[in-house]
Amino acid sequence: MVRVELFPLRRAGEVQLPASLGKDSSYVGGVGSVTYGQRQVEVAFRSAPAGSSRDNRLGLGADVMQALDLRPGARLRAVWDSGKARLRLGPVVAIMLWRYRSLPSSYLFGPATDMARTFVRLARNRGAVAYAFSPKDIHWDSRSVSGFVPAGRGWRKIHVPLPDVIYDRIQSRGIDASRRVQATKQQLMAMEGLHYFNPCFLDKWETYEALVQDPLAKQYLPKTERLTSLDQLGPWLRNYQTVFIKPARGSLGLGIVKISRMARGYRYHRIRMGGGSRAGVCDSLRKLEERLRAFLPRRSMIIQQGLHLARYGGRPYDIRVMVQKTPRGNWTCTNMIARVASPGSAVSNVAEGGTMISVRRAIRGSLRINARVANRRIRRGARIIARAVETRLGQEFGEFGIDMALDRKGRLWLIEVNAKPGRQSENSPGVPPSMRRVARYAVSRARFSGRG
Repeated sequence: MVRVELFPLRRAGEVQLPASLGKDSSYVGGVGSVTYGQRQVEVAFRSAPAGSSRDNRLGLGADVMQALDLRPGARLRAVWDSGKARLRLGPVVAIMLWRYRSLPSSYLFGPATDMARTFVRLARNRGAVAYAFSPKDIHWDSRSVSGFVPAGRGWRKIHVPLPDVIYDRIQSRGIDASRRVQATKQQLMAMEGLHYFNPCFLDKWETYEALVQDPLAKQYLPKTERLTSLDQLGPWLRNYQTVFIKPARGSLGLGIVKISRMARGYRYHRIRMGGGSRAGVCDSLRKLEERLRAFLPRRSMIIQQGLHLARYGGRPYDIRVMVQKTPRGNWTCTNMIARVASPGSAVSNVAEGGTMISVRRAIRGSLRINARVANRRIRRGARIIARAVETRLGQEFGEFGIDMALDRKGRLWLIEVNAKPGRQSENSPGVPPSMRRVARYAVSRARFSGRG
């Protein structure tokens, strides 16, 4: 890999290789192709004139430059693919989100705008051509995109090729499930040479089925079943004092119902889909089932064993672990934080009033175990789960937000795996470490040799 500066040639269909790339005579004088992202042009290669003093200038015929949407003076990385007689220029990486037409241009991607802006800037700082785009910005015939790059407080539109790498950050399950987005994803993932990661939101039941087959990951799983009938509730409440009913495709703790068996009757606590919560008491199982039928959504749900979680200040907490891939493809823990539930809440989400404290502080204030050893167990468990989810689902992911918890005996449990984790749990000033890591991973996936 070398860094090159582009300049135009008069002869059409030709590429003049700099001395640093033209040392291998096997492809000088031959026919091959030049690619830039997903754009490709057939060309004839020739070497730089003898005595050329600058070995980083790459000449492209004006027609080649136009076909690739490149301009004189552009500085890119260039790498030779000898197996395909192909010169690759780039790397080109992009973050895909939904673009809201009704919002101000400075808020182009809604609440995810800052994340998009940070990703593009970090990837560009690593030498990549980077941009943000939406499925509706793709021009399939030319394999190009109307992409967006930060410009002051707003964004500037640019015409660029479809990239080498796409980081999928579609913002919601509803948008992700739309026909347009699903069709776009399928077309993009079918493209040879395009690396696409974080392709989907996770279904809790499918994730459980994947993890329960993994000999290492299954130790962290609470008992879980698909909820097909409320007739299941009676046996579950006989076996467990507390159970949870959860939407298989829910987020942020919304739609969860916590049910507890009391000496006389049952207490339920529901986190409503529109925000807020609702609690009540039923004196019989029949009345509880009637109450649940009135508000449970008619969609895929799971029923799960309630856990006696460790408590900090009398309130249960869970632990959000951000696990991400290194450029070599190894899972590593970027950061983790304990989230303490608000008084009376059924969930610990910050959106529901939970508070964040360090994991070490939470453990020391709740359990008589070695906090350092527990930290290592949590990190190891999160890495095991990340590897298992990716392997068993057969999709490529670059990061997960994994929610884990310790019970009152110090046993580690998995609560949930989130494939589109937020960054609100990162308290560090400046750019979140997780954004630096995901940008570095995205650039590395383009497979341009050198520091990525």
